[in-house]
Amino acid sequence: MSPFRLLAALAALSAAAPVASQTALVEGSPGASPSPALVLGGGIEITQNVSTVVERPGVSCAFESVPFTTDNSYYRVFRLGEEAVPDQIRVTRIDMGIGGVNFDSFGGESVETQVILHTLAPSSPSDGQFRRDDLTEVARVTYSVTDVPDGVYTVDFPAANGFSRTDRLVVEWAVPTGSTESSGAFGISTGNNDDGATGSTYLSTVNGCGGIEPTGIERLGFPNSHWVMVVHASAAVAGAEGPALAGVRLGAAVPNPSSGAAAFAIYLDAPSAVRLSVHDVLGREVAVLADGPLGAGVHTARVRAGALPAGVYVARLRTPAGTSSQPLTVAR
Repeated sequence: MSPFRLLAALAALSAAAPVASQTALVEGSPGASPSPALVLGGGIEITQNVSTVVERPGVSCAFESVPFTTDNSYYRVFRLGEEAVPDQIRVTRIDMGIGGVNFDSFGGESVETQVILHTLAPSSPSDGQFRRDDLTEVARVTYSVTDVPDGVYTVDFPAANGFSRTDRLVVEWAVPTGSTESSGAFGISTGNNDDGATGSTYLSTVNGCGGIEPTGIERLGFPNSHWVMVVHASAAVAGAEGPALAGVRLGAAVPNPSSGAAAFAIYLDAPSAVRLSVHDVLGREVAVLADGPLGAGVHTARVRAGALPAGVYVARLRTPAGTSSQPLTVAR
């Protein structure tokens, strides 16, 4: 009898299919105090999330009788060519959601986890599942997790690393087994929300839950649970670094939510080619608001929100310097 199960949203438990004998999909309950929205600064910022507010713990593999996680790795895959980043970038930090921390029976004050940057082989599929063997490690840092509330936490990357626009950047968070005879037990998961994302959250285990290759959690029965993550990077040019998005910014939608027309401000310090498009939660392009050269200054682009189905969307401004995004909610 397997001693493991997968943890995911309690509300979805009855609908989730078992992954292996004696396993089930369950999710942790929401934390007592969700984090405030993440405030993004300068430089290159890449995210697949519509919202960066952590609302609940994510999906994880845990022991059958108690909610203590075991042998989990979580992933996000970023297609850098679709983000219109510079030719070469260096990751400087990862802001990621952490949730469901439970140190009640743990003998120590922190748990060492690993945050690892990889590239994914060009031949490997990444829609729904990929293989660990197709990952090439670029850099890693040790990140100590303490007994913290659900929220967004920063992992700095002083380690040397580099990625090109042709790469698929994979961010992995490796969490060790949460129960041992010597140290007691603990539970850790990702910090998620259900506000939509343009890419999958992947989960893998080697020993727990019968072993799972990196698999999109939507395939495990949880299409509306999204790990919160923002990748921060700088341009890497001839050994130098500099903010690639200096002088380029997309303002927030006004009004938001909107049931009629909404406007976005495009701020350019210098003339630039731009493309401003609107995407639904599945990443499909539903509108193009600007596509071509614009002069320096402030420009206004409008979307007829009333012509779109109610829901959550992402407006994405792409320039040769990088990408800037803003959420848009269409209400009725």
